[in-house]
Amino acid sequence: MKTAGGVVTCIALAVALVYIFLSSATLPPPMAAVHEPFTTVLWQERILDIVGQLLMIMAGTFGVLVLVKERMQQ
Repeated sequence: MKTAGGVVTCIALAVALVYIFLSSATLPPPMAAVHEPFTTVLWQERILDIVGQLLMIMAGTFGVLVLVKERMQQ
């Protein structure tokens, strides 16, 4: 039963992607590119820092879960 659900999901995703890429709908014009210096983006825009911290926390959490899971099975 799991395989049938996966196949149906993959087919639905493929049909949706084909429709999106081959439809004749026009895309909105792209936003104007703003060129900021690298130092401004690195030190004043905090989103990159927050995403990096989030990834490190998640990696640590998954690492601890893997270690605990291995010890519980033994």
